Amino acid sequence: MNRVLTDEARTAVEGALKGWVPDQLVTSLDVRIGKVPLVLAEVATRHGTEAIVLGGKRHSAIERW
Repeated sequence: MNRVLTDEARTAVEGALKGWVPDQLVTSLDVRIGKVPLVLAEVATRHGTEAIVLGGKRHSAIERW
């Protein structure tokens, strides 16, 4: 079930980014389904990252967890 959702999410994101983002970046996307804090923590640990910066237009300050 999660694999189907992940594939559908990837297709939607790739479609939205096509023409806006270089193809190499789009194909290297890591699409995951899950609770955001848990997924971000897992990816940060896997990459040895000490900080993740999120944000964009009209978004509030970074939440620390």
